[in-house]
Order: sequence, then structure tokens, then C-alpha cells
Amino acid sequence: MPGEELSELQLPHSVMAEQAVLGSMLIDERCVPSVIERLAPEDFYMRANRELYQVLYTMFSRFDTIDPVTVVDRMKQAGLYDENATVPYLRQLMEITPTAANVMDYVDIVADKAVLRRVGEAAGELGIPEEKSMLLQHMLLSHHGEPEFGAAVRPMCAEAEMLNLIDLMDSRMEIYREAFEEVEPGQFTKRIFALDKKVYRHF
Repeated sequence: MPGEELSELQLPHSVMAEQAVLGSMLIDERCVPSVIERLAPEDFYMRANRELYQVLYTMFSRFDTIDPVTVVDRMKQAGLYDENATVPYLRQLMEITPTAANVMDYVDIVADKAVLRRVGEAAGELGIPEEKSMLLQHMLLSHHGEPEFGAAVRPMCAEAEMLNLIDLMDSRMEIYREAFEEVEPGQFTKRIFALDKKVYRHF
């Protein structure tokens, strides 16, 4: 498989998504608990972003108020303050993130890229060839099949397509299981919105 095509399967980080997460946390403290629940500092690829998130993470754990002024103060205490870069960067993060309404979408992107990097690192430690490592990463990104169902990309290889079908089958069987809890054997369920039909329980 050509190298440039393989590179389409490897998406190790998103600077824009990392910045959007941090900007959202700075402009709207209400989103911080939800972000902290999903992301750890090591999920951020860029060093500056990872260090800033670590400060925010620590502040949240200490129940500190999170705003630009308090963040600058905590960065000074942590030895991470740069007189020429810190304040301009915080201002940039807030300017490029007009609203925190989509923060969890940005969180999903950052989390996905972190998983890909870990897969790549694990593959390297196990001596797995680069092509197979990229394919594993692609399968993780595409197993939901379509973007509207949560896939970062659509399946681009047979293995990814198969994984998507297995994921779909598992999802549909879970829908059946939940529906069957509401009826007795020998009865039809009510119309199931996700399947656009009712189904029969025979056991």
C-alpha cells in the first residue's frame, strides 16, 4: 500500500481539537467537570497543551476557580509561565473558541487521537510492522462505520469493514435484548424506533 495512502489512516493528533478543548475550559468553567471525566493530561499531544491541561486538571481537583487570571497564577507557581508566550497563547485559545457548546465533540477527537498514539506505541514495543499498526489505528477510528454514528473516518479496508459489521450486530442484539425484557415469549414487542419495526420473542 503506498505510503501516502497509509498516512490517511494515521491521525495521531489534532492541534485544533486540543486548543478548542482548552479554550472551552477557559471561557466556560461549567464544562470543566465533563472534560476532566474524559481526558487525562497525557491525552494531549502538544507539550504546551498538555502542560496547560495539567494545570487546569490540578486546579479542578483542588476546587480552584478557573479563569485566565487564576490560571496564569497557577502556571507561575508550577514553573510553566513564559513571560512572552503564556498570556498571548491563553488569549489565542479563548479567541479561537467562541463557544463551549461543542466541547465534547472536541474531547472525542482528542481522545480518539490519544488512543491511536497508544496503539502505535504498543505496536512498536511488540515489533508489529508499521503497516499493521496503521491498519489497527484505522480500525479503531472507523469501527462505527459512518461519521453520524461516531466514526472519525469510514472503513477503508476489509478488516475495518468487518469490524464495523460486528459492531453493528452487537448494537442490534443489545436492542433486541432490551426489547425482550418488556415482553413474554410468544409476543411481539412495541415498535422499536432504532430498528423501525417490532420484533417477535420466541424464547
